[in-house]
Amino acid sequence: MKKLLFVVLIIAALFRFIGTNPGYHHYHADEGMSYSSAILMIRNFNLDPGRYDYPIVIPLFHALAYFFLFIPLFVIKYKVFDPSALPNDYENLLELWQKIVYQYQQTHVLFWGRYLTAFVSVGVVLLTYMVAQKLFKDKKIGLISAILVTFNFRQVLASHIALPDIYNAFVYLLSLLASIRLLEHKNKKSYLFAGILIGLSFSTKFQFFAVFPFLLIHALLVWQDKKLRIREILLAGLTAILIIVVLHPYYVIKWEEFQNITSYNFLKYAVGQKMLSVYAFSYLYNIGIGSAVSLAVLSGIILGFFKKRFKTLILLSLIIPFFYYFAYYANGGYYIRNFVSITPVLLIFAGFFIVSVFRIFLNKKFVLIFAIIIACLGSLDQIKNSLINSSRYTHPWSFETASNWAAVNIPDKAKVGAHPWDRVPASKNFENVPLEPSTTYSLAEMKEDGAAYLYFNLDWVSTFSVWWINRSIREQIEYWNKPDNILSNSFVGVVGREIGSFAVAEFVKPWQAPDMNIIITKVPDLPEFNKLKLIKKFTFDDPFHEWTFIDVAEKTFYDENIGHDSVGSIRIETGARRFPVLKATSPLISIDSHKAYRVEGWIKTDQQISKKQRDGLLRVDFYETDPGELKIDTKSMDVRLSSRVFGEPIWVKKEIIVVAKAGAKYMSVSLQSGEGVNMWLDDVAIYESDEIYEDIRAGKPYINYEIPVDNLFPFSQGGL
Repeated sequence: MKKLLFVVLIIAALFRFIGTNPGYHHYHADEGMSYSSAILMIRNFNLDPGRYDYPIVIPLFHALAYFFLFIPLFVIKYKVFDPSALPNDYENLLELWQKIVYQYQQTHVLFWGRYLTAFVSVGVVLLTYMVAQKLFKDKKIGLISAILVTFNFRQVLASHIALPDIYNAFVYLLSLLASIRLLEHKNKKSYLFAGILIGLSFSTKFQFFAVFPFLLIHALLVWQDKKLRIREILLAGLTAILIIVVLHPYYVIKWEEFQNITSYNFLKYAVGQKMLSVYAFSYLYNIGIGSAVSLAVLSGIILGFFKKRFKTLILLSLIIPFFYYFAYYANGGYYIRNFVSITPVLLIFAGFFIVSVFRIFLNKKFVLIFAIIIACLGSLDQIKNSLINSSRYTHPWSFETASNWAAVNIPDKAKVGAHPWDRVPASKNFENVPLEPSTTYSLAEMKEDGAAYLYFNLDWVSTFSVWWINRSIREQIEYWNKPDNILSNSFVGVVGREIGSFAVAEFVKPWQAPDMNIIITKVPDLPEFNKLKLIKKFTFDDPFHEWTFIDVAEKTFYDENIGHDSVGSIRIETGARRFPVLKATSPLISIDSHKAYRVEGWIKTDQQISKKQRDGLLRVDFYETDPGELKIDTKSMDVRLSSRVFGEPIWVKKEIIVVAKAGAKYMSVSLQSGEGVNMWLDDVAIYESDEIYEDIRAGKPYINYEIPVDNLFPFSQGGL
């Protein structure tokens, strides 16, 4: 068994250490709570982490590891191979240490923190084995549980970023182990050890859940021995409190800052909302644990109630309060990485179930080998996702490769659309056209502002595409699977689809390896026509206009009193709505592939709106086959957009010039709205060319690209 466990730990280490460098990009706001706080503690040589939204254990652990391990190794290496890399203006070793962590914080210290996280993540695998084996007195259950944690995608992903969740899982398991030890060793030493671990658990992520298994086991001992054990429980409690107080002096000194950030976090997490997060369960089932293993977890809990009731209750005494708080009492389900901490404990139930079932049907000689096979087969989706994550995180950061490509391939002084936060190569003196979702976002809007290229960070789509996570319980059940087609019809969704289709370069890792992914698009030139013929016109002179209202909020109407050339138009009203999609859509229009089309229509708003408030656009969708009734989740094969309206509340002509994509047989035209103003559409006309045109995307410099839907719309906030 020791040899098998060693093999499992080696595999776990490979999954976790491969991909730490370069790994995830270095802009995660919370990663600084580990390495940046540790740098500050070394530079000031005190226990002040500089930020008080997280407790002290993780930055302190990092500071000690840097100080006594990584910095000495760094100094030895560069003394031998490159002495010029070391600071030379220092008075003592402490000052040298301090200068090193400051000078190399983004190039070395960041990765030291990630190596530590990977190391602790391997420790999570080992502790899972130890907890399962100790609790159930069964090495087979321990090994299978460890295998499931080894391959778990979220454990592997979290091991590559120095965030608190892996450390929290480690301390949870360690505190569980200390509490379980009380069942065999009822002495003060065991209570003292349990108290230390409870204090360290709270000091890792300000969570108190580790106390519940301890109290449950203590209650059992009191009942068994008919002794209250007041001294022991006081010893454990006071030890935990002492650990917390001693480790956090600066949280008291900076009490006002600590109180402010804590209040903010309570608001951020909507503490006290008391609404079930179905999303948390759906994510764990679909992605975080996987369907097969999730069913094994549930089956293990049920089986445990019949076969190992008290031991099952010990694990549930940690799991239930955790889920009550994060998936019901607060909005912790939105930040799904919280559940990385509890996943190893859940997987112990899966290990218990798999081994117990095979014990029923197989000779004991074959139990372990079949249990290993089933654990691996049930984890195939997890293995695949973890392999992709680790392997792709060995590749350079996407924004760096995109910047390098742009420096070589985009002409000097070109007008480039990019968000002000995104890194475009400064050496090329590009003229920046600010990419802002509220002002200039789509290709048509970029073209109007003179941009020749677009440097498009997919974060500016995904940031606006997680609305479906925080919904009513009924809606969350409806969205058990991510509503990709509805998302594809939202404004940010269609913009992302259109921009991706005109890509000249893509720097996009698979969704399993979240990164700052970049699409570089060349804004297309519009075709010139010799002759056009009118093939369809909608004047809305009567209410029987054949258009479909894609509108569950009933905000779209036929208006018989207002029109452009004559009365009669389509009206969309502002107001709250269930979906970020509100549009009126024409019936399908038969078209010919490779012909060019000009679609024009007149849009009017009910008030003057600034460029930052712009709203309302024409949209053209293409279909290979008749999709039947056009609904909110009907996805087209291709989409084109006009720019949005702004300015005076007068009729404004908007148009789209487009070459139909190969294979397209039908077209629909829509008015799509945000939620800012009331607007009308009238006099829509569709013209078709006599000549055949080639879709420019079929040739260079375009790469015939489509952004993968799971990159465009991540499964979780930020993909993490």
